[in-house]
Amino acid sequence: MESIKTWSKRAKCRFITSPDFVTGNRRGTKAAKRICTGLDENGILCPVLDLCKTYAIAHDEKGVWGGTSHTERSKLPEAFKTACREIYYLYGLLEYRQGVVARFLERKQGLLLEQTDPNDTQQVDLDANQDLASAT
Repeated sequence: MESIKTWSKRAKCRFITSPDFVTGNRRGTKAAKRICTGLDENGILCPVLDLCKTYAIAHDEKGVWGGTSHTERSKLPEAFKTACREIYYLYGLLEYRQGVVARFLERKQGLLLEQTDPNDTQQVDLDANQDLASAT
C-alpha cells in the first residue's frame, strides 16, 4: 500500500487548481467526477482512482475523491469504512483527523489498553524454565 505522497503524483487531478474537487455544488462535483472516471475530454480513467477513493473513505475526506462525493461515501456501510481505516492503520498510513478518524484511533487505543492489563502480575517460574532447558 502506498502513501498519498506517492500515489497522488500519478493522479489526473494533480495539476487542477479548480475548486470543483472541494465544493459541494452539483455542477462542480459532476465536473470533478468526470475527470476521475475518464468521462472528460481525455477519456482516460485516473490511474489511482481506487487508492484515492479508499484514502478518502478511511480519512473521511470532504469533496470529490476517487470519482465519489463525500455524500456518496458517507452512505457506504459503516463496517466497510471501518475496514478501510483498519487497513490504513495496519500499514501505518492512517493520518490523524478530527472527527471520525480521531474516534477510530481512540477506540483502537482503548482496545489495545484492554488487551494489556497492567494489573496482571503473572510471575514466570524461572526454575521450571531451567528444568525444561536441562531436560532437553
